[in-house]
Amino acid sequence: MAIAKNVTALAAVLCLSTFRAAADEPPATVIDGASADTVLKPGDVLVKFLGPTTKTDLGEKVVQGGQKVIKRLRESFHRELKKGDPNALHTILYLGRGQTADTRGTTGPQDAHVGLFKLEVHDGHLFQVYRPKDASLAAAAAKVAEAWATPNRMKYKLPVGPVRFAYFGPAAKKDALDYGKNAARVGGPPDVKAMFCSEFVVAVYQAAIVERQLAKNARLDARHVTMPLGVNLQASHTSPFAFHSHLIEAVAKKQWQRVGDVLVKKH
Repeated sequence: MAIAKNVTALAAVLCLSTFRAAADEPPATVIDGASADTVLKPGDVLVKFLGPTTKTDLGEKVVQGGQKVIKRLRESFHRELKKGDPNALHTILYLGRGQTADTRGTTGPQDAHVGLFKLEVHDGHLFQVYRPKDASLAAAAAKVAEAWATPNRMKYKLPVGPVRFAYFGPAAKKDALDYGKNAARVGGPPDVKAMFCSEFVVAVYQAAIVERQLAKNARLDARHVTMPLGVNLQASHTSPFAFHSHLIEAVAKKQWQRVGDVLVKKH
């Protein structure tokens, strides 16, 4: 009972702080699966926050637990990571027609995996919507995400890695090259057994970017892999908070745009 009360209290605090931060912004557009394409486009990155009537499921409680760790570490984050909102709970990639590539379970955390899900499973939640200025890149990332998510092969893992080291260094470049070489592979890179939400979204974008670089140079090695703002971090060491921070920086540098906010409601 005490645990349940603490979770409820935490949700209330996060919800209030999210709405205060958004008080000077236009109201969220209410969408469902049928109307989503009037606002969203394939490749859009959706950063999830609690809504006014959110019902937090078990999978989201797991993510909240990871965010607690991130909040404790945030004082040691580098400059870019101070721009994000630690209330960001989750990230998903929109594919079109009310469908998303997501990391979640059908009955709870025990069966959570990377897969294709309806947007409406997030009924009651708010999302900030981010879109790269390069429309062809967004479409390519959506294509990679659908290929990787379709067979439900990759499992879900907790986002509790050393987020403060999520910069795009040698290890990140090596990972990105692996993603790019497996961009079209159904089920994703065979050596990657599990991903968490922001890791998956960053990885599919990096795969699409490196796939382009490989098309120009088939002998590309990891040292020469480059990554634009927004996704220039190590996918396996990121988090919703860290990714959100990089997206905000990319918007400020006009490489991405913040489309607005949407509130998902079942039809």
